[in-house]
Amino acid sequence: MKKKILIIDDDPSVLSSFQLYLQDSDLELVLCSSGDDGIDQFKITPEDFVCAFVDYQLTDEFGDQEAVGHKITEALKEIDPSLYVVMMSGDESKEALESWLKAGVDKFVYKPMGEKTVSTLVQYAEDLFAEKFPHHGERVINENGMVGVSKSIKQVCKLAKKFAPSDETVLILGETGTGKELIARSLHDRSQRRNKAFVAVNCAAITESIFESELFGHVKGAFTGATSDKLGKFREADGGTLFLDEIHHLTLNQQAKILRVIQEKVVTPVGGKAEHEVDFRLVCASKPNLRELSQKNEFLIDLFFRISALNIEVEPLRKRPDDIEILVRHFQTEQEEKLGKFKRLSPSAMSRLKEYQWPGNVRELRKLVTELYYTVDTALIKPADLPESILKKTMSVDLKDGMTMADLEENQRQQKRALIKSTMAKVGNNKSKAAEILDMKRSTFIWHLKDLGIYELFEKRNLVGA
Repeated sequence: MKKKILIIDDDPSVLSSFQLYLQDSDLELVLCSSGDDGIDQFKITPEDFVCAFVDYQLTDEFGDQEAVGHKITEALKEIDPSLYVVMMSGDESKEALESWLKAGVDKFVYKPMGEKTVSTLVQYAEDLFAEKFPHHGERVINENGMVGVSKSIKQVCKLAKKFAPSDETVLILGETGTGKELIARSLHDRSQRRNKAFVAVNCAAITESIFESELFGHVKGAFTGATSDKLGKFREADGGTLFLDEIHHLTLNQQAKILRVIQEKVVTPVGGKAEHEVDFRLVCASKPNLRELSQKNEFLIDLFFRISALNIEVEPLRKRPDDIEILVRHFQTEQEEKLGKFKRLSPSAMSRLKEYQWPGNVRELRKLVTELYYTVDTALIKPADLPESILKKTMSVDLKDGMTMADLEENQRQQKRALIKSTMAKVGNNKSKAAEILDMKRSTFIWHLKDLGIYELFEKRNLVGA
């Protein structure tokens, strides 16, 4: 999506000036003559807006002459607290300044504004936006349907695209919830078998008693309850793709029976005598340690080599933090399209999600986002709205052999610096807001800035108007 700038002003000449000043920019200008229109436009894709310029002297739709620019700012900030807002005004009163401060205005400029002032503020806002959304505009939904921008996800998509035309067996390795079935489906959809069936089998859910019937089928009367013939998963996948998920859950006896079908490409239904030829492409999924299981004789070595002609490994979500915010926004869009509700996570809430280990991976993240849209009544999701399990379990420190207490303390200082810099970037270097997000007094926050040696860094970045 193209980056946008929101300008809210009821003076046509001001809107025309912005068009003139930014005509050579690659930004999309969203020009609104009323606060309600501006808020509605912002709600649609808040993550695309670099900043907003708001006229303080705007009046409400009922003709009340009281300025409402600060109220518009509050409404925009409620949707996205990190939005960089510039107040435009001709009012130099103390009361106006106080209302702007309370509303969370990031900068203010007095009218009339020149091209240089506008360009400087826009460039500054773009720099902040780049830190906030480093992957904006980049393709986040890849060709096989996987969402992410990390190197590991791009590698997975590259391999899936390369392996799809082949008829070789593919082994997908990864923890539960990482999207292995999505990859398997993409392999099928891009193959020459795409017009035939894709049959998925969760091996962990098949009990010993129904294993053969489910996979190989049965004939009528083979056992009590067998009132008709059943094809079985192998024959259902004839001409298409068979996906055996969580294959490591099969017993050695079950594995041996699977191996025979793979080798001979024939199945014999339970209770039947006739062998049926089957033509299928096999895709399997398992835990990352399948090779180790085979070395421990917990998985047949012959079967391991049969199913691992081509391998794709999916990293767990905790190892690709770049994808967490991308996935959250993707799942938010899903819920907004479904429910018509618009919600945003506060920077501190998003930070908590990035710190969490995600044992259930992408599946767990999607479940959380869905729950938040049903359980949180406000438009802004704060850390207090997150489950206790997430608030208590944050990423562990990377402990290395030979690490001293001094090393550990420096590690923690680096983490503090990173957290503060990230928070300051999201609130336009507003120390009061950053302190509030980090749940500390402003004076304590200033002390941390000085203690970490980064106080001057943020002092130098102050611009006009504040």
